[in-house]
Amino acid sequence: MPDISKRRLGLDPVVALSLAGAVVFFLISGAVAYFNLQTLRDDNQRIVHSHEVIIALGELLSSTQDAETGQRGFLLTNNENISSLTIPLCLRFRRGWTRSPN
Repeated sequence: MPDISKRRLGLDPVVALSLAGAVVFFLISGAVAYFNLQTLRDDNQRIVHSHEVIIALGELLSSTQDAETGQRGFLLTNNENISSLTIPLCLRFRRGWTRSPN
């Protein structure tokens, strides 16, 4: 007489247990892969943000150097036309510094 549990499942218990183990393995592997992808996405966003900050600081340095050069030119020549160039540079400096963070 065959075993009732074997007949009800239609599978040998060893085969059923192996199948369940494989399903659990793939579920765990999928969860680990999902969390790894989330970590990669977050790290990538941080890298992009760091590059944006580096570019903004480079532009800020350039604007500061331009304003300093204009101020130095005004002080050396006492020419009012050079002073009028410094004002837009200062405005560009302030506008760049007050950008909203992401």
